[in-house]
Amino acid sequence: MKTNIKICFFADIHYGQHRLRPDKIYADFHKFVYPYLNDELDILCIGGDFFHILLDMSSQYGFYVTLLINELIELAFKHDFYIRVIRGTFSHDRNQSQMFVTLPKYKSIQKDNERIKYFNSLALEYIKKYDLWFLYKPDDINMNNIYSKIYKLLKENSIDKVDIFMNHGYFKHMLPDVIKDKEQSLDYELIKKYIKGVVLNGHVHQPSIYEKVISSGSFERFAFNEEENKGFFIINYNKRTNNIDYKFIINKDALIFKTLDLLDITDEKEILKLYKKYIKQFIGHKDKIFLNILTTNNTLLYVFKKIASEFNLNINITKSANKQNITEIEEIQINTIDLPLLTKDNICDYIHEFVLNKFSIKLYKDEIKKLIA
Repeated sequence: MKTNIKICFFADIHYGQHRLRPDKIYADFHKFVYPYLNDELDILCIGGDFFHILLDMSSQYGFYVTLLINELIELAFKHDFYIRVIRGTFSHDRNQSQMFVTLPKYKSIQKDNERIKYFNSLALEYIKKYDLWFLYKPDDINMNNIYSKIYKLLKENSIDKVDIFMNHGYFKHMLPDVIKDKEQSLDYELIKKYIKGVVLNGHVHQPSIYEKVISSGSFERFAFNEEENKGFFIINYNKRTNNIDYKFIINKDALIFKTLDLLDITDEKEILKLYKKYIKQFIGHKDKIFLNILTTNNTLLYVFKKIASEFNLNINITKSANKQNITEIEEIQINTIDLPLLTKDNICDYIHEFVLNKFSIKLYKDEIKKLIA
């Protein structure tokens, strides 16, 4: 039986997040994740919030998420690794991650009931193939007496510790000191006595390591307070020594959110020179770029629009005058892409394109003309 267990761990995919094109996550998985889903992998762990909203399965988002899950299932059987999925925050995931065990693709190639499993409640599992004990805790479960519940689960199975604990939620060490009520968060000091190997944690979008708690962060970038690298972890767990080593794999194509601090610069010529130099790094980038300018000079923002247009960039510029409140940004509507001018001659074309992209439905232009006549 294997001593070294190789794990691929990611969380917080948030499929359906409105800032991401439906095909983007799918393409980024192919480029960065799929090369690690090979014969060397033992377990793929998905730590919650695979979905962002309740998806319409006939939409483009629904199409691509179904395609992605089907391919992950195929890879698990092809390369002989297991998949373990937990539910994240209910308002995001709902129970849509059940697709991993209910899609026709899974049912058509399933040989046993061990390959892929989904957990939406506190649960303990023994994986015989790897001689591993797993503990699962999804988000939005009753936290009253949570440590007693975990202790009881372990005792019922005559064990003192698990190898791997997969959680979706906060640990107390992740929260600012100003938050006094931390009752819905786990305390690592109280739970580490039950863990031999590693804690795989989802929910917090910033990746971090705290003792044996590995928080994967989100795979994509969604906001200005998430400007750090995004990606996932490859983890090696030695069952004999209980040691772990890990590598963070960066998603180099994650959406760009950047903050440019110009608060301490008063010379407008110097500001424009810095901005032009800064913006050149994005030339050739195909996705929308989100740029936040820290400045009190509103006039500059309109000049920045002109410079961004010169480089043919699809860029959304916002402003903030306070370094401490970057998440509360005043948005200035100066996107480089202008709204189209609708006329009687082109309105059918725009409606046709919108319906096709939004709902994946073919509505012929003749039908549209009849509807708006």
